[in-house]
Amino acid sequence: MKTNIFTTPLLIFIFLIIYEASSFLYKDGFTIDGMDWILILVLPIISLIYNIYKKNKEKV
Repeated sequence: MKTNIFTTPLLIFIFLIIYEASSFLYKDGFTIDGMDWILILVLPIISLIYNIYKKNKEKV
């Protein structure tokens, strides 16, 4: 099944936001400062770069 190159990074981004936010639900409050933003932003970007590379490799 072929997917859009943006689908996987978007799903990873949404999953990581939910994963990071879920730990704060069990505490007293939700703070955005406590979330690991490097993980949330870097993994989808790496996935997007890999998908673009893979798509361009198929064209050659």
